[in-house]
Amino acid sequence: MMNFSIKAPSRLHFGLLSFGNPNVPAYGGAGVMIDQPVLELKCSPNNAFETGGELSERIVHFAEAWSDYHQSEIPSCYLESIGTKYAHQGLGHGTQLALATATALNLVAKISEPSPEELAASVGRGRRSAIGTYGFRYGGFIYESGRKADETFSKLSSQHPFPEQWKFLLIMQPQLAGCHGQAESKAFENIPPVSEATTRKLNEILTTLLIPALTKCDFAAFSDALYDYGHLAGLCYESVQGGAYMSRLNDQIVDTLRADGVFGVGQSSWGPTLFALCQNTAQAKQSQENLQNQFKDQAFEYLIASPINHGAMLRDCHETYSSS
Repeated sequence: MMNFSIKAPSRLHFGLLSFGNPNVPAYGGAGVMIDQPVLELKCSPNNAFETGGELSERIVHFAEAWSDYHQSEIPSCYLESIGTKYAHQGLGHGTQLALATATALNLVAKISEPSPEELAASVGRGRRSAIGTYGFRYGGFIYESGRKADETFSKLSSQHPFPEQWKFLLIMQPQLAGCHGQAESKAFENIPPVSEATTRKLNEILTTLLIPALTKCDFAAFSDALYDYGHLAGLCYESVQGGAYMSRLNDQIVDTLRADGVFGVGQSSWGPTLFALCQNTAQAKQSQENLQNQFKDQAFEYLIASPINHGAMLRDCHETYSSS
């Protein structure tokens, strides 16, 4: 066994299509994979299974789920997580860590590459959104239409390369955490179901505006549709968030960016991370500077991320665990 590492991208989730309504497929939605903040899982030879890094306990949890799924002992190796500062920020790092753990254990155990659905099932992920799972394998813009009542995993509706010159300014508040774990499960039990009319409207924005604009590289049209989709999807959580975003501060950031001419703004998943789609790096830097000037008393952290059109990368084995 050789040393290797798996570098997984982050995921921006633009919003779910539905939940709580048995008459339509559950969950679904759209999102995109970005190159940072990156999460890395290192694997090295060891006499037993051991873990390290800030997320060591979560790796153990995923490894135990993998063991139960495969009805096999966890193979001997040392797994260490790196780049875990932004857990529970709405960037999908839990799913990426889980899938990276399963991938590493599959490689050590010499298990052939599974389907995305099988990979997710082996570590208990993808019960709601499958965007992070498909993004781990393929990268790019992911659209999945939801899971039917007799299905356990949502099928991939379409995947599209994302213009690499477009950039996402991430506005992060690492001192906060988005809804996750048991709190998230409880929230979905209590939030009113999404109406069929809202699901139809969200699907209409996706299929007639957002995806066509993406395939044509129409930045302005994509930005407008991205905001409209995210705002409407966010209002489905109004009973928990108080509005389309997780806080009044996030509302103010969105309004400020749009007043400055950056229209493709939204919240990733439960937040707290907000994203602003910019035409290029120069616009992203200018937008960051404007926010820093207007929110001087806030401890925001900023990253300028690029879309990533391939899945997680396997290093030191001269392979790519993805479809480019």
